[in-house]
Amino acid sequence: MKMLKVWVVVLVLLAVSTPSFGYILVYNALSRIKAIDSVANSLVGIAVRGYLILDINDTDGDVDASYWLIYGKDGDGTKVYTWAEPDQLQLSVSGKCQSVSMDTEDGWSITVVGKITNKAIGLAAGKQLIAYSMSGNLIIPMDGGVVLNDNQSLTGSGTISITLNSTKTKAANLSSEEIDDVLQAIQTSLVGYSG
Repeated sequence: MKMLKVWVVVLVLLAVSTPSFGYILVYNALSRIKAIDSVANSLVGIAVRGYLILDINDTDGDVDASYWLIYGKDGDGTKVYTWAEPDQLQLSVSGKCQSVSMDTEDGWSITVVGKITNKAIGLAAGKQLIAYSMSGNLIIPMDGGVVLNDNQSLTGSGTISITLNSTKTKAANLSSEEIDDVLQAIQTSLVGYSG
């Protein structure tokens, strides 16, 4: 009986002292790209929408996992979306500013920056210091990229803006969703798009 009481006390202490695993941030993304398509030998201008989903570790502020999803029309006019885990995503904080840089499977190199503010994101602990909006540039290196169309071979650049989707972020954190659940919900919401 003594042993049972000891285990109950240990479990209570662990429950109280266990750190939070983190929180989810869902950002809307909008990018405008101008590039040369060396397959079609033409200049293309494309506007693309998407999402950046981040799973942030509460203890050290590192990104534990992330997804990059873009959607729009391919070269044939078909509604499509693509998603992937960005390569080498780095989130950096300096004072009251934050930057995110990443490479995507589509061949993009993206860097965005923004100011950190105190925002309610659905956490029981209250507000969190995050960048509500960030903006920056993207580069598609020599003959290396595509935008929703595997028949392309793009070289170019563009601008990108990323803004917190407060509704999706709060919903994910209030229900303690995993990042995979958030990605699946966004994919489900893209009615009429094929992935």
